[in-house]
Amino acid sequence: MLIGLRTTLPILAASRLGSRGFARAQRACATMADDKNAVIIEPRSGQHDASVVFMHGLGDTGDGWGSMMPDVDSMLPSKGTVRWVLPHAEDRRITLNGGMLMPGWADILGLSPDDPEDSAGLDESAARVEAIIANERARGAKTVVVGGFSQGGAVALHVALRGREKIDACAVLSSWLPRATKTAHGSGAAGLRLFMAHGDADQVVVFPWGKASHDELVELGADARFVRAPGVGHGADMNVLREMASFLSEVIPKADSK
Repeated sequence: MLIGLRTTLPILAASRLGSRGFARAQRACATMADDKNAVIIEPRSGQHDASVVFMHGLGDTGDGWGSMMPDVDSMLPSKGTVRWVLPHAEDRRITLNGGMLMPGWADILGLSPDDPEDSAGLDESAARVEAIIANERARGAKTVVVGGFSQGGAVALHVALRGREKIDACAVLSSWLPRATKTAHGSGAAGLRLFMAHGDADQVVVFPWGKASHDELVELGADARFVRAPGVGHGADMNVLREMASFLSEVIPKADSK
């Protein structure tokens, strides 16, 4: 079985947003643009107080989650002041999928905590995300959150823990803590504001792996919240997105509070 977008990410189907969700998305943000390297959703208000950098999963692009983040933005007290950056991963050959070329943040050799990892690929993608964070700070973002889904979430945790660029929080969905991250950068978890959500019917990144990752991060000092999504597979539903929006609301101050 190929592991990637079309077999494991049903939440990315446009029907999950529906016409009402799409209408909210249109109201929440001013423009959605693709600069070839990322989908950029500019603040509707023109006031840029915060940035969220969110990485997609294996085999996807930033467009998949880019269609949903305006809906999340509409749930925030700070709506209209957040710049959403959804990078596209570069194509690379994925060992788990028989060497197939597809968008990925690193090679995947297996889907269990004991399988070998592509630590060089994680470092390479993390450096790219760190450059994006630096650019968002330079553009005036006072608050920066990194996040991601599945493999994109693993990269977000890698960025957050190694601490080369300051972030204010991290939010990951259906993801895991890479061993390379824990071994080399575990101390970076201290004080990290972290949101994790995982479907208990996930057959790709199984629920116990996600929960164990959360528990390890708490032991390392993270200020972590974990949401169990009943009946949800490898994806997210609107309840998960609402929970993530609630977390972001605590991290990103309202525009009039600054």
